[in-house]
Amino acid sequence: MKRFLWTTILSLVGFAIGWQDQGGRPEPVHVITVAIWFGCIGYGFGRIFDTRLPLRKISVVLWWVLTLALVGPIFSAFVPVTSFAVQVAIAGAGGALTGGIIGFAQLKISSTRRNVDRSAERAANTVPNPPL
Repeated sequence: MKRFLWTTILSLVGFAIGWQDQGGRPEPVHVITVAIWFGCIGYGFGRIFDTRLPLRKISVVLWWVLTLALVGPIFSAFVPVTSFAVQVAIAGAGGALTGGIIGFAQLKISSTRRNVDRSAERAANTVPNPPL
C-alpha cells in the first residue's frame, strides 16, 4: 500500500511540475516524461519503505542507489559544468553514490537490530537452572 501511495503521489507531483514547466504552448511529451520520472522515484521510495525484510539484503542497497540516481539530476543545476549532459551525469552519479552510502548504512543498522532481537529472544526462552 505504501508503494502505491508513494508512486501515485509523486506521479501527481511530477505531472504538476511538468504542467507548470511546459511554457506557453502545450508539450504533452514533457509533461508525461516528468510524471513518469517522478513516478519511478516514488516507486523506488515506496519499495524501500514498504519492505520489512527484503528477500535479498543487497536489494535495499540497490533500491537506494537506483532511486537516488533518479533524484540526483534534479540538483544538476548546482554542478559547475557548462555541458548539460555532463551536469546530469555527474548529479546522477552523486545521487547513486549517496544512495549506496545510505543503503549500506540502513543494511548495517537493520542487521544489528535483528541480531539484538534474536539474542534477546534466546535469553527470554532459556530455562533457568534449578538451585542445587
